[in-house]
Amino acid sequence: MIHKFLQIGIEPSPLKKTCNIKKKATAAPSKRTRGLGSSMGSKSDKKKERAVILQEVGSLRDASVGLSCKRRYDECWEKFQKQARMKFTASSRPEMVDQKLAAFLDVMFAEGEDLGRAQYMVAAVQFKLPHVRSPRQMKMPMTRQAMQGWRKMDPPRSEVLHAKSDDPRSPYDGTVLCAIFVRGR
Repeated sequence: MIHKFLQIGIEPSPLKKTCNIKKKATAAPSKRTRGLGSSMGSKSDKKKERAVILQEVGSLRDASVGLSCKRRYDECWEKFQKQARMKFTASSRPEMVDQKLAAFLDVMFAEGEDLGRAQYMVAAVQFKLPHVRSPRQMKMPMTRQAMQGWRKMDPPRSEVLHAKSDDPRSPYDGTVLCAIFVRGR
């Protein structure tokens, strides 16, 4: 903060000034944040503005995630309900949701889906049914175990390179791992 008060004689480059001006001039407020909280208008103006925004977004809950994320959550949710052959609601018991989701994760693993899709499926279910969300997924123990098993049986690619050579699931034996290590230096 001291540099603002001292006149050192260093002028900012004109290029930086024009770049900052362009950014400020072209930056438009996002649809979600335009005018919210910062408008000095009346309460009725805010009410009208917020009604338009809520019509675009849907609800404040829906606004907590991006539009593309919301679409993917909706797709995952439909697949989950179709597989479970049930319609889940806010009053659905977490134990039932957990049981059906763990079974669906088994199906996804058997079909060759990626771990990322499984994680997205769990996130979608927790978004649609926030009462099943808990720290470290303690309300969904079977789902947590299924995800741990998935990571153990099909580790991410970066972990495969660090796997132990005596691990029967490792695609590399000890000599190949040594060759990769030596060649990398």
